Amino acid sequence: MRLPLLLLFLLTSVHSNAKNDAKPLALVWNNGGTCFPYCASSAGKMAIKAGYKVRYITKKTQKIEEALKEASIWVQPGGKSKVAAARMGAKTLSLIRNFVNDGGGYVGFCAGMLLATKKIGDSEVDGLGILNGKTIHLMSKAQDKAQILNINMVEHGYRSIYFSGGPYLIDQDTQTYTTGYYDSGEIASTESVFGKGKVIVSGFHPEVPSWFKRLRRKYDPDGNDFDIAIEMMKRAGRK
Repeated sequence: MRLPLLLLFLLTSVHSNAKNDAKPLALVWNNGGTCFPYCASSAGKMAIKAGYKVRYITKKTQKIEEALKEASIWVQPGGKSKVAAARMGAKTLSLIRNFVNDGGGYVGFCAGMLLATKKIGDSEVDGLGILNGKTIHLMSKAQDKAQILNINMVEHGYRSIYFSGGPYLIDQDTQTYTTGYYDSGEIASTESVFGKGKVIVSGFHPEVPSWFKRLRRKYDPDGNDFDIAIEMMKRAGRK
């Protein structure tokens, strides 16, 4: 019986690999400026749940231009937007901008939203310039950045969602659709177009798992918000 079992295992593996290869590719940045220990891995898990295969862009990753040719979406996790921009440099920022302009999708959480605008927050540091408007940090440095905020999701109603020092958007254009508002009224998440591609960002963290919220001693009364993160991934993909 060993030979048939081995044959079955090999056939199953081939089928599984072929099925995975058929999935669209999500590139997840994990090369400086991503918060440890959850941002990149949690974003990657949401992409997998949304039906993508995932490749992490790390310090060892070469030829980002070639990877972008295969990809459907670029995922920018939370963390430090200025650090991420510095690590990318002008060339990689330009490659990502061209990727979205040509029809690729961009999903950004927190720092990923800050990075999407022309300038990062109120600084003079260049961002991607794929999201019109200006990003501003919602809270002052003196406030506790890690909180569970009440956010009005246009298509989902009010949700309690993890937040960690993220921004809101002002001066958006008519092509930018607001998908969520902070309880204070500022724009918390948006969906827009840049060239042929979609840009979907949030100043909060719907991808954060329960264990991390517990670690930070933040109680989320309505549980995980994975459905919002997964929907962002799906809507950003190439059509």
